[in-house]
Amino acid sequence: MTSLIKKYELEKYIPNFNSQDYARAELSKVIKSLDELKQEKKEFFPFEKPLGNQLEKFLEKKEYELNIQSETGATKIDLSFLSKTKDFEIQIRENEKITLDLPIFAVYGKENLFKIVIDNLGSFGYTRLFQQKVPYEINKSYEEFIKKDFSDEQRKSLKQCIPENRNRIEATSEFYGFVPNEVKKKLISTRKYFEEDIYLIAEADYSFAKIEKDPLIIGFDKKNEEAYLLACFDCTPLENYIAEEFALNKAGRN
Repeated sequence: MTSLIKKYELEKYIPNFNSQDYARAELSKVIKSLDELKQEKKEFFPFEKPLGNQLEKFLEKKEYELNIQSETGATKIDLSFLSKTKDFEIQIRENEKITLDLPIFAVYGKENLFKIVIDNLGSFGYTRLFQQKVPYEINKSYEEFIKKDFSDEQRKSLKQCIPENRNRIEATSEFYGFVPNEVKKKLISTRKYFEEDIYLIAEADYSFAKIEKDPLIIGFDKKNEEAYLLACFDCTPLENYIAEEFALNKAGRN
């Protein structure tokens, strides 16, 4: 089990972790129940049909979910953990930093950029999350953070930290690392269900000074608006070395 899951105690967000065998066993039960229901529907009284139809839809959805799990080894993941925050040091000028409470986890998809904007500091402070081409349901997991307001004292303190002609603070994070080939092969095999909706979750690095360790990869099922954990992996020493060199060079240019 990846240390990222252990570090932040994410097991409770991933029911039936590593449950491919469990999914196959459950799938056979659901298919049997669905077949039985279809036979019984022929004998439903009119007043039974509304509930019978709902039950059929539920079983069909469950069959689809279990097919994903049994064929890909994935399991559902509750993304509400994305709302977790902690204090980060953000550099706003040369040799000047401030401490902000920001999301611990960044989501990277079709664009390798995770961006937080704290805006309108002159009047009222609010946060905006910029993640292009990421499903709304994923961004919604950050809702608790996005809606967070600032006290007058916090706004005044933040405002003093930025140049007079600016009214916002930006914190951005990019992913520096490689996905192992065996993981890539597995991800390609899941496109039957997720197409291009495959995303990487890692600890945010707002300083661009280090490689993010032990990322998770999720697939998002648009049909049922649910996320699945597809893989979690550790970077190899060679990948660490190359990525850290690249990140440090980038940090030196900022």
